[in-house]
Amino acid sequence: FHTYHTKVFYAIYDKVDMRQLLPDLTEKWPAELIRPYNGKPFEIPQPVLNDKNNEIVHEYFWHKLPDFIPENSIILAETGTSEFGIFNMRAPRGVTFLTQILWGSIGYTVGAALGASLAGKSDNRRVFVLVGDGSFQLVCQEVSSMLRFQTNIVLILLNNDGYTIEKLIHGPERAYNNIQMWRYHKSFEYFGDGLKQNCPQSITGFAGQVKTRDEFEKAMQQVVNETDKIHFVEVIIPSMDAPKSLVVTIEGTREYKRREREGQE
Repeated sequence: FHTYHTKVFYAIYDKVDMRQLLPDLTEKWPAELIRPYNGKPFEIPQPVLNDKNNEIVHEYFWHKLPDFIPENSIILAETGTSEFGIFNMRAPRGVTFLTQILWGSIGYTVGAALGASLAGKSDNRRVFVLVGDGSFQLVCQEVSSMLRFQTNIVLILLNNDGYTIEKLIHGPERAYNNIQMWRYHKSFEYFGDGLKQNCPQSITGFAGQVKTRDEFEKAMQQVVNETDKIHFVEVIIPSMDAPKSLVVTIEGTREYKRREREGQE
């Protein structure tokens, strides 16, 4: 399936996408090939954590985060470590998950979160954004509109000091994967929080940096308690730490390319 056509072996059908094809295909599927799923529900394994180390790592983060997300929320995960991490997260009931994986481009979620928040306001649906530091630098100005339109979005920025996914693929020594460090949690202040001429605007809640698991859980409990406010939680994560799903994907891709090269020799 492609954006504007469907390809079956060597035949290309223009303007046919999966939304049109799959219903027709399943309707004509032989009944003897359709069987109900009788397997067990997928269980996400419990993380193995070092209790002596209180730093926030992906193994801990994605396991703990659902405890602070209410049912029927809207969650957006940015391309990169957030997207791979959330695939292994136990989502609360009724959650809508939004991401942009087709083109693999960064910067989608912050602006999309504003739209999702305005669209879900009548149903009292809260929006949680999970975005990396590099992606945020492309679209940070949307925070200004979030304040202006009085949203109660929860911005969770994963600060791993650069483009970690690219560092894992190409190596940590590539200078272009390092970025200018910002005071991300000061975004509300920079974009006019508290200025009289900007009233009315969002009521701001937590806006700070968390470096330990205890600090993260305390901040997120404030998020849970203050549902009428907009929050900014800047989470400090070790630079080369990554979700297992991302590490496995990169290792699998490297192995595939290695075998492909060997086959060409």
